[in-house]
Amino acid sequence: MTRAPVPRFELGCNYWPACSAMYMWRELDLGAVRAEFAHMRELGFSVVRFFLLTEDFLPEPTRVASDKVAQLVEVARIASEERIATIPTLITINMSGKMWWPSFMREPRSNLFADPSLLRSQVLLVETCARALAGDASIPAFDLSNELDDAQALRFSGTELASGNAATRRQVPAEPLGARASHRPADITRHVQRPIRCGPLKLGRCKIQRKHCGPRTLRAGG
Repeated sequence: MTRAPVPRFELGCNYWPACSAMYMWRELDLGAVRAEFAHMRELGFSVVRFFLLTEDFLPEPTRVASDKVAQLVEVARIASEERIATIPTLITINMSGKMWWPSFMREPRSNLFADPSLLRSQVLLVETCARALAGDASIPAFDLSNELDDAQALRFSGTELASGNAATRRQVPAEPLGARASHRPADITRHVQRPIRCGPLKLGRCKIQRKHCGPRTLRAGG
């Protein structure tokens, strides 16, 4: 009798550098990052999820910071060399009790899920970073965002959310992002997670793996 293969259990964690935390991309120390990745590997971790702070990567609506993208590529390269798989989170505004808004997104009535200009900016950020990391076999998945619905929710009062804006929270950037990404081979070969709390999506060739209380995983392929 042939024994069924045992699924491999991957142990992972979220990552910010010990010395700089959310200021990682402004004070990047690649030597320290390498040492911490190596230490995590020694402890038995094989996957690291790290975060692209939108405030650093998207200084203007139509420009992604090229120096930060270069840093991103270097961090991914070091992780691969240290035998650590990485899951980059591509849009990070809500992090560790603070909202890290790019200056052009700080208009209190703007809507991340419905404003066409803000959606285009988010698409640009995701496309640029995904393209820079295309072909990296050590990246099993991308996160589109980190709890972006909570960032948007703080722009409105509880009454407004309960009445009109609950609907706009379902219009998450994953829809236009996924629709655009479905045309790019680099993204089709990766799993894409949408870690927010809202309804299901249909993204053409992408399938959705539902989880009861957590990220939505958009699986590539048909």
